[in-house]
Amino acid sequence: MWHLSTALGFLSEVRAAVLSAGYEVGLTGSVLHRGKSAKDIDIIIYPLNTEKQNVEALERALTGMGLVKEFDKDFVQKMWREKANSKDQKHVEVWRDSRDRRRRRIDIFLLK
Repeated sequence: MWHLSTALGFLSEVRAAVLSAGYEVGLTGSVLHRGKSAKDIDIIIYPLNTEKQNVEALERALTGMGLVKEFDKDFVQKMWREKANSKDQKHVEVWRDSRDRRRRRIDIFLLK
């Protein structure tokens, strides 16, 4: 279960990690709108400068703080097509925090 109070602390950690890679973070989804989610936390990550994007540095920053990618964008989109016949092209990845004994799900929406 994600709660807004713990999510904000986690988001601050993510922000500190990704700023040096040139990215900023935001919160959306149930944790923001309802104050909690039993399923996941939805994080938006976007570049500070769209002309200087470095996705490799972003991934190093995320893995450096202990996050582990579970499903990449292609897998997520494939599941959407198979389960809901969706052609949605959002860039969404599913991550987990290796430091979290509950291994709560983290959905990262990467804006370009």
